[in-house]
Amino acid sequence: MKQCEVVLNQVSQEEIDPMVGMNRIYGIMHDFFSTSKADYFNATSAYTSPLAKIKVCAYQREGTFQSVNKDLTLRQDYLHLMLRLSQDEIEKVKDKPELILECVKRMQQEILNSPATRIRKFG
Repeated sequence: MKQCEVVLNQVSQEEIDPMVGMNRIYGIMHDFFSTSKADYFNATSAYTSPLAKIKVCAYQREGTFQSVNKDLTLRQDYLHLMLRLSQDEIEKVKDKPELILECVKRMQQEILNSPATRIRKFG
C-alpha cells in the first residue's frame, strides 16, 4: 500500500494528473487483490472464519473497482459525478478534455475553503 501513498503524494504535489493517479492506484489495487493471500484466509481465529474473510475481501474488491472500466481506468461518468459537474459542464469537457483539470482544481479549492478545513489547520 506504500505505492498508493507515493501516487497520492505525486498528485498532491501536482507531479501527475489526478486522473493518471487514479488509474495508477487502480493498477496497484488490482495487483494487491490478485496476489494470493492463502495464509491470511486460511488462518483461524476466535472471531473470524476464513469464509468471512473471503467474503469481506470480495466486497472490498467489488467496491474498489466499482468506478473503473475493464482496462482499470477511471470511468468518465464516475469522474463527472465526483466532480459534481452539471450537464453543460459535462458537454464542455467532452469537447475539451483538458477542461477537466479546471474542474478538479475548483473542487480542491472548495475542499480547502470548507469550514471543516479552516477549523482544523494542520502543521
